[in-house]
Amino acid sequence: MSEEELNSSVVANTLAVARDLEAAGLTKSQAESIAEKLMEVMQSKNDDLVTKDYLKAELTDATRELESEMAALETRLIRWIIGLQFTTMIFIFGFFYFWLKQ
Repeated sequence: MSEEELNSSVVANTLAVARDLEAAGLTKSQAESIAEKLMEVMQSKNDDLVTKDYLKAELTDATRELESEMAALETRLIRWIIGLQFTTMIFIFGFFYFWLKQ
């Protein structure tokens, strides 16, 4: 929806709300004032809304970042495992070397 269509829609909605308020017993000036303020509030709330495309883009970025961090953690974990295995092998060979030497 273009901005021009949105503005004409807001004007039409404002008039419809004002007519409904008049029909409910308010004066014309009261109804118009309330309708205008109501539409201003609704418009300011719409400015804070996000689109599905924006959310998808943000989720895609977050997913990529998490995948990158997980890959880095996986690399660190593999290094730790290899280091521990190497240390264990040295300890076992050292133990058998000194045990057999006696």
